[in-house]
Amino acid sequence: MAEAPYTLTVDLDGPGALRLTLEGPGGPFTLSVPFGGHVDNVLLTSVDKLVREHRIHKSALASVRAGAGVDKNSSLYRMVKSFAAAIAAGA
Repeated sequence: MAEAPYTLTVDLDGPGALRLTLEGPGGPFTLSVPFGGHVDNVLLTSVDKLVREHRIHKSALASVRAGAGVDKNSSLYRMVKSFAAAIAAGA
């Protein structure tokens, strides 16, 4: 049986910290993580940690979006959009 879809929102949780919110059945689940330069590695590692902690199969992650606090001209925004495209391509 397929797991219900989840949506991940990536936002800023203050200077130098990301807030990941995973919404779906039984959620939302939130994780705040500091980052210091290599936000791409922090993002991927944190998403893995979040889905593992809540025993969600990675294939249940159906969409990814940037939160309102992410500047649309920032590198973080482009990374979130690239991650979202990769998730959509794998669905």
